[in-house]
Amino acid sequence: MATTATRRLTKPRSRNGCITCKIRHVKCDETKPYCTQCQSSGRKCDGYDNVSQTQLRQRITERHQPLNRNVLSADHRLILRQESPTERRYVDFFNTRTSHAFSGFYDSKLWSYLIPQFGEYEPSVRHAITAIGAIHERVELSAAEEAGDAVVLREGGSAPTERFVLEEYNKSIQTLVKSLSAQSRGGNIDLTLTACCLFICLEMLRGNRKEALDHIEAGLRIIYKHEQSTPPGSAWTSELYQQLRDLFLRLNLQAAFMSRLLMPLSMDSLDTRPGQTFMNWPEARSQLDQLMTKALLYIRTVGIMREKRPPALEAELEAEQEQILIEILSWRSSHDKLLHKLGPNIQQSDLCASLLLRVYYYIALMWVRVVLNRDEHGYDRYTVDFESAVCYAEEIIRLTSLCPDSTAATTTDSAKTKQAKSVFSLEGEIIGPMYFTAVRCRNPSLRRRAINTLLHYSKREGFWDARIYANVAKLVVEVEESQCSEPPTSEKDISSLARVYEEVQPKDFKPNPVQVLLYMKPEGVDGPWKMRSYMVEW
Repeated sequence: MATTATRRLTKPRSRNGCITCKIRHVKCDETKPYCTQCQSSGRKCDGYDNVSQTQLRQRITERHQPLNRNVLSADHRLILRQESPTERRYVDFFNTRTSHAFSGFYDSKLWSYLIPQFGEYEPSVRHAITAIGAIHERVELSAAEEAGDAVVLREGGSAPTERFVLEEYNKSIQTLVKSLSAQSRGGNIDLTLTACCLFICLEMLRGNRKEALDHIEAGLRIIYKHEQSTPPGSAWTSELYQQLRDLFLRLNLQAAFMSRLLMPLSMDSLDTRPGQTFMNWPEARSQLDQLMTKALLYIRTVGIMREKRPPALEAELEAEQEQILIEILSWRSSHDKLLHKLGPNIQQSDLCASLLLRVYYYIALMWVRVVLNRDEHGYDRYTVDFESAVCYAEEIIRLTSLCPDSTAATTTDSAKTKQAKSVFSLEGEIIGPMYFTAVRCRNPSLRRRAINTLLHYSKREGFWDARIYANVAKLVVEVEESQCSEPPTSEKDISSLARVYEEVQPKDFKPNPVQVLLYMKPEGVDGPWKMRSYMVEW
């Protein structure tokens, strides 16, 4: 008797699985955005991309091809490809000078290692680094020529042209678009943030304030969106991402000093618990950055219009104010423990880092303490804090030999210090706090010391230009003291009706002179706002 063979019915194979499952040759359940198969096995799901197995094998082969390591940069941090001598020179300038200028007083792995390493295999990062090195060299040379400085930053060749900078900038944008379009979904957060960060640096160095602020806002939105779309504890973040996130936190604060309150990061991601122990100054800095961001969120909640608040709301705001002050004071205690641990033989860079953190500590303290005041007299109670901030800033300048009256131990040391001095830093250091002191502290002596510090501090810090803000501060002092019958001797001599509440600078400082708007309440705290317009030369 003949037997009939039964044929097993099979479903057509799906080719819509995630990339990870395709590479592993396992069945994918096609759950989006990340499949359950990968998550249950502890693997990273690379998302979905409709490519064939042949294309996948080709991608894997290309990804594992050895890098061309024939040419190394001067410090072996960046592997150079087929680049011209000019491009190579500016990459080297970035490594030897720009990375140190951007790091400031802190040992920044972001600029000394992570970003140069990223540029090793990512063309968009490499082109941006080249452009930054070129424009930074031009800024340094221009400042040296203006000051009549004999220090030679390079030997031979001409200053980089704007055309070269723009060409490298455009190459970076073009290769960035190509790289992002070729990468799988969810795997490009590091590249996107790095490019955004480098574009901020380029626009700052070129003096394009509005464009740099727009890039900062874009970067913050990228971080916010990424953290909102990622389940807590389910995603691994790279060291590069963490470093960039901290940088954007500080850039956000720098922008906030300029009255542009950008979107802060989610408070859920900020760790500001009291009593933490710091192992080094970067940790202390990161904690203070988070506290200042928390203070910024609180200030935004209160508002700047100085209006009357209902008693219930006032009590709620006072309770929140008290909690933030406790955390800031606790930070100072942890800072002092670290300073004591380092002992009397502390290195100069560590001492400068500590002094700078203390400057911002006092600024944050006064931020929070006076935010509920409806008039400007609240600052008069903290003259001692203003004086501490000014003293620390003056000491930083003395230690870094940026002040004309500072002296070095030997001629050789002086030459080295002068050679290492940079006229630009990416992040804010003392210009913002000294400007804040000059316009908010009404003590005649202290505010003039702050202005004098700015006038002798020939440097740009991100958006801050010491010369410009010194002149704006001088204008505020002149306006407030113009109604005094005699030269003021204390903060009490400045009438409340003559005080400036807010200063609004233009979006672009390129024209000279520039328009500055001052907001006052000449009829008292319950009276209407009055705006005065002035032209300030710099």
